[in-house]
Amino acid sequence: MTRTVEQHRAVVAALVPAQPVEVVPLAQARGRVLAEDLVAGVSLPSFVNSAMDGYAVRAAELAGATEDAPVVLPVATDIPAGRTDVPPLAPGSVARIMTGAPMPEGADAVVPVERTDGGTERVALHHAPEAGTHVRGIGEDVEEGRVVVDAGTVMQAAQIGIAAAVGMAEVPVRRRPVVLVLSTGSELVAPGTPLRPGQIYESNGPMLAAAVEEAGGVARLLRFVPDDVEEFLGRLREQVEGVDLVVTSGGVSAGA
Repeated sequence: MTRTVEQHRAVVAALVPAQPVEVVPLAQARGRVLAEDLVAGVSLPSFVNSAMDGYAVRAAELAGATEDAPVVLPVATDIPAGRTDVPPLAPGSVARIMTGAPMPEGADAVVPVERTDGGTERVALHHAPEAGTHVRGIGEDVEEGRVVVDAGTVMQAAQIGIAAAVGMAEVPVRRRPVVLVLSTGSELVAPGTPLRPGQIYESNGPMLAAAVEEAGGVARLLRFVPDDVEEFLGRLREQVEGVDLVVTSGGVSAGA
């Protein structure tokens, strides 16, 4: 019976059942299969913040501001990203603010620094924003409780990034299957060894072991097993404990 590549792939995949779950540090999760949905424990953003470098303002106080007729207001405070003690914005003033910094209570818009004269004590604002302009709300990107990565996903850079962004230091993944790669053939020798007549360099083992690692498994390479049934079986028994799958190369034809 002839199998297609897809059919053979399905048969081989069925040989290895779902692996048990283990929890690993996020930094070690690349290439691992996620065992459970990752659910955001926080919203992104988790606080109302500025989307621009500029000035946090009360939009109503800038009505009518233009390039030719700016509104000039005092700068009450500076709010860099990371500041946690942000005071409320007093009426009739603005706060100089950086991208990602928390909006002060009372402010409802941000005027980009490019639309001002950049003042640090008093600032001329040449733009009349609408409420909500350049302000990022809580949960605008991700809402708390939302699934951010589905179970079964192979964790790569993007998935690791979102897991870190919602505060996950560890993630549940499937244990990597252990695959014994067993290369047989009395004619085989290690690369770098001088060849004698009738010998060839063994290449299947390293290639298959690399393929196992590329596919997410852990490869154990057993090489240079001679073409002898009893020795083959003996070597296999010595190595098979803790192995999920055995891949052999060589000795697959109908000869003696």
